[in-house]
Amino acid sequence: MSALHALSAPVRDRADTVARLGIVESPRERSFDRVVELAARICEAPLATLTFVDGDRLWVKAGYGTELREVPLEGAFCRWPVFDGRPCLVPDTRVSERFRDHPFVVDAPRVRSYAGVPVFAPDGVSIGSLCVMDLRPRALSEMQLGALEGLSEQVTALLVAYRQASELAGALDENERLVERLVERTHRLQEVQRIAAVSAWSLRLPEEALEVPEATWRLYGLDPDAWPDARLAVGELVPAEDLRALRDAWRQARREGTPFSFRHRILRPDGELRWAHLRAEVLPAPGAAGVVHGTTQDVTEQVCLHEELLRAQKFETLGRLAGGVAHDINNVLQAVYGGIDLLADAVAGDDGVLGEVQDAAERGMRLVRRLLLLASRDVHERSEHDLGELVEAALRMVRTLLPEQVELAFVRRPGEVRVSVDPVQLEQVVLNLVMNARDACGVRGRIVVAVDAVARADGPWARLAVEDSGPGIAAAVLDRIFEPFFSTRKEQGGTGLGLSTVRLVMEESGGRVHVANQEHGGARFECLLPIAGASAGEAAVEPAPVLETVEGEQRVDEKVVLGVLLVEDQADVRRMLIRGLERLGHRVRSVADGVEALAAIEEETPELMISDVAMPRMDGLELVRRLRGEGRTFPVILCSGYSAESVDLDALGPSTFLMQKPFSLTDLRRHLDEIVALRG
Repeated sequence: MSALHALSAPVRDRADTVARLGIVESPRERSFDRVVELAARICEAPLATLTFVDGDRLWVKAGYGTELREVPLEGAFCRWPVFDGRPCLVPDTRVSERFRDHPFVVDAPRVRSYAGVPVFAPDGVSIGSLCVMDLRPRALSEMQLGALEGLSEQVTALLVAYRQASELAGALDENERLVERLVERTHRLQEVQRIAAVSAWSLRLPEEALEVPEATWRLYGLDPDAWPDARLAVGELVPAEDLRALRDAWRQARREGTPFSFRHRILRPDGELRWAHLRAEVLPAPGAAGVVHGTTQDVTEQVCLHEELLRAQKFETLGRLAGGVAHDINNVLQAVYGGIDLLADAVAGDDGVLGEVQDAAERGMRLVRRLLLLASRDVHERSEHDLGELVEAALRMVRTLLPEQVELAFVRRPGEVRVSVDPVQLEQVVLNLVMNARDACGVRGRIVVAVDAVARADGPWARLAVEDSGPGIAAAVLDRIFEPFFSTRKEQGGTGLGLSTVRLVMEESGGRVHVANQEHGGARFECLLPIAGASAGEAAVEPAPVLETVEGEQRVDEKVVLGVLLVEDQADVRRMLIRGLERLGHRVRSVADGVEALAAIEEETPELMISDVAMPRMDGLELVRRLRGEGRTFPVILCSGYSAESVDLDALGPSTFLMQKPFSLTDLRRHLDEIVALRG
């Protein structure tokens, strides 16, 4: 290494080289301290230092006999061997032109002799010096100077090792950071997998040895220690039909070399049913060795949501169908009711046949009302009640419908359990559940109805439970028990609307219904309703004003004869209403739809108009809006096969009333009497 090369490097380059070594401001180290101590002892000097160039200063890495940590570069003893690139020997500082005025010579520690050699970086640049100082004038022997230069080379070797150690430490730090990032990403991935309910599995080929990590077992709440062979777990937990389809799909994917994707059920040991979705990239060659990696995802929630969506769509479709069918049946029943009233006088002495016909018509009317509830056309008024009182009142009516050998017990917890429900809807729920239990019991059995409050993870609930002592519900139909029109007793006249109505009422009331077979036999239905106050702040639905059908008869004043315009598109219903109105003594004109009605009103304004709602060309609602827009204020009775809440009477102005089909001649007479009374 030449001095010329050392001299050619400027100060900043030396400082940059030192900075790259990363040695400046490093802590004291035994290896460097030992070099400086050896230099002092070999040269028999009380003072020794190892310094490096750091900008405008010399930084002291190690010292012997001194606590100096740095000195200014300008005028420093050790700058000379650094910038000369060769040993600097001063036997007597007092006669040296460079040293005699230096503070260390004039004042303490009063250095009298100095010897320093350059220290070279691994790339050959002189970056520091190793020196010894004495408090008396003297010169080093050749042996001492050689030893000092040898120690300088040892420092260079230490710098190489230091740089390598620093690089290694940096690599280790970087590796540690990479490990930390890897651990962090692994934890993040595991968290994402936990949230997404995803885990991994692997399959060794060609023996098809299945390896399932513990996380996958936990995904389904299983104990991996209970299943030493994962294939046994699959065989035990996956239903047979799913397992056959899974194996077929796997063989096909391997044969065709296509991605494997399959969804199947898992029946856990505790009885809970879960859904899993398997995915993997499959090797095309059936006999190829290797490992197939795949994932399994718990998709139970997605499957349930999808089924709920399909169920809702089915309800919506069936609802539309049921609403239309109910309207048409109401028109038929209206003709039947009218016929019964017209025939009443002819068979006044023997009403047995008419009574049976009327009973059949009333059963049809109740069936239509259940259809309308299924169609979600009814908007019910909910109010706060004690659930126990409502159920007890409903059971008083239901008891008469049970065979004598079927016992009905009611268990009610002390105190009130208040809920916000429509009492009529709740009565329908109790009736449907008890009738379902009666059918399950047969001619002999026991039905227990209970009301209490329960605390669940999602809050407090009021509970209505109905248990029966029947044989229970077959597993094959358990999932379909609440489907509209699904019935296991169609031969006995079952409509399949009872339990679907229960579910619909519960959902409309903010609750839910569950069913399960009991260990001791029979089925148990649980209806959960929010405790009153949980839905506080919701606006109550105001029902439209309705002329209600009641029992009893009010005779119209025989002197009051109204000119009535009847608007009805169904010919049979129109004929029955004409005969009924004429029997009540009124003058009747009839037309088939709203367009004909407008023309008839232009010829003669009626005192009262009775109009169907659903008609071709122009319906009853549009007809009334046109008439009110023209300033015509005569009373109007709208007749609808739908519910009262489906007609917004407020938007049609005063003197507009609603009657729900089917209605009797007695109902019509009462409504006409009320309208006459309103006219004064």
